Amino acid sequence: MTDLPKLVRDRIPEIIREDGEEPVTRELSDEEVLPFLYEKVLEDIK
Repeated sequence: MTDLPKLVRDRIPEIIREDGEEPVTRELSDEEVLPFLYEKVLEDIK
C-alpha cells in the first residue's frame, strides 16, 4: 500500500472497498485543493 497524498476520482475509494480494503480519504479545503489539482493535471498530460 502506498501512503502518498493524491486526488482520487472515478469511484476509486468505492472500488477499493469492493476489493475488501478500506481507503483512507479526506476532503480538502479550497486552499488545499489547488496544489493537488495542479499535480493531477501534470500527471494527466504525461
